[in-house]
Amino acid sequence: LRRCPLVFDPDPTLLDRGRVSLVIPMYNEERNVDGVLAAVRAQTHPALEVIAVNDRSSDGTAAKLAEWQARWPELRVITIDHHPEDWTGKSYPMHRGAEVATGDWLLFLDADIRLAPESVARTVGACQARGWAALSILGRLCYSTFWERVLHVNLAALYLILVVESPQTVMCGHYMLVRRDIYQAVGGWSMVRDEMQDDVALPRLLSENGYLSRTRVWLESHTVGAYRDVPELWRAMRRMVAGGNGFRPGYSAIPALFGLLAHLGPWVVLIAGVVGRWWRNPTGSVVIGLAAADLIFLMASYFRLSRILGTKWWVALTRPLGDLLAFGVQADAALRAAFGSLEWKGIAFGFRRGFPERPEEVPDLLEFYLSMAVSGMTQAWIARMAMQTERLRFSLRKLDHRPMSSGAFERFQPLMTVRHAIRLTARHWKQLRSGLELRGMKPGAGWFIGCLSWGWLLAQLAIWCPPWLRWRAKRRGVTPPRYQDLSPDEQRKVRAEAFLCLEQQHRPWFNATPPDRKPAVRAEVERAASPAAR
Repeated sequence: LRRCPLVFDPDPTLLDRGRVSLVIPMYNEERNVDGVLAAVRAQTHPALEVIAVNDRSSDGTAAKLAEWQARWPELRVITIDHHPEDWTGKSYPMHRGAEVATGDWLLFLDADIRLAPESVARTVGACQARGWAALSILGRLCYSTFWERVLHVNLAALYLILVVESPQTVMCGHYMLVRRDIYQAVGGWSMVRDEMQDDVALPRLLSENGYLSRTRVWLESHTVGAYRDVPELWRAMRRMVAGGNGFRPGYSAIPALFGLLAHLGPWVVLIAGVVGRWWRNPTGSVVIGLAAADLIFLMASYFRLSRILGTKWWVALTRPLGDLLAFGVQADAALRAAFGSLEWKGIAFGFRRGFPERPEEVPDLLEFYLSMAVSGMTQAWIARMAMQTERLRFSLRKLDHRPMSSGAFERFQPLMTVRHAIRLTARHWKQLRSGLELRGMKPGAGWFIGCLSWGWLLAQLAIWCPPWLRWRAKRRGVTPPRYQDLSPDEQRKVRAEAFLCLEQQHRPWFNATPPDRKPAVRAEVERAASPAAR
């Protein structure tokens, strides 16, 4: 937490005068219309375009927006009566707002946000000065009840840890700023139209195209209103957990069980040790001491996280209760994901997109197998593992900080390289065998098994002795490109390739958009389906 540039206070002198389009989706937000629009109108940025999207509201949202438009003619209001069948969540209203936006920057806001007067000007100015493509801000969280504070702060703390460890995959959904030209280049919300969690879908979309998004805590930027009650907060957090994990029960349940064991286990051990007087023997004393030390570190980290979030110091003392509630939210998300009964704001989420393979994966593996005929198995595997590892290492080092998990990703990359080859070969070995036969090779099942087994053995050596892989690669003439010497656009392509590699090997944490939604692929499909082509 100390190494990560998490806390953000942009220099007030770095002000950008470019046009900013604020897109505010509203679904039954009658109680928030006045507050959010008043705060937006008070912004000091001189060139704002405000677009409010009335998304099928059945309360007084439309009437409120009409009142505002009467006294603020510059306000643009879009009304949506229904969503297309394959769109979910608030992605569609944000898409409609972005379609008519004319600003250099797009700022997507939730209706329950209250901006400080200089929030937009200072945020956009900082992005422009630093050359950032996208930025999201976590402001000050407002609470109405004790239980809401305990649950929300606990999950917000876990969210900050996730931001620190995987910054390429998480943004803060109530305040997302992105350059309009980059938004259009990656395809916008239409690429992630069926995602439940928009603040996970957008940064992953940017990352798979080589653009880095940033998430920062700036408490003075804005406040975010409290939920109506604890049940509404519970439902909102449940949606975030399920959506962030790709609506897969296992990826919600496993972290819940691990968190319960890691955070509540030491309390159980300590209480059992005190009641059972374990200190009477040396082993029991060591166990009690380890549990006490674990709790000290847990509480210290939570004090730090609570301070970053700007909450009262005593909230850190509620961590055991917050962990128990967080476990309940994650378990509830896993169960509802398993039985397809998750709903939020009248929308039922039960779609599992799956992980379609990318068109380039099988041909790439075919070329890899062909290279074995020229250079041999050892040379081919060492080159493949070394190149992917160096590309991943370069991409992770381009982040603002070095996450703790980056070491594990780099160390286990050789094994993930082989594992992915095994998975593809098992699924497409007939296609691969046919492709090799057309090139003059006649491999059998035993040949594939031997190649993959030898790669698995080499990967074990590379894991337990990383310098061995670099030494062998150098000895065999495998020299990865000097990525730092590439042009910015070439470096962006390298980052995109590295992220897609992570997506292939560590799903769903680095889940990317389906390949059939890529603009080039979509255009090819449309041309093939046209009457002229038929």
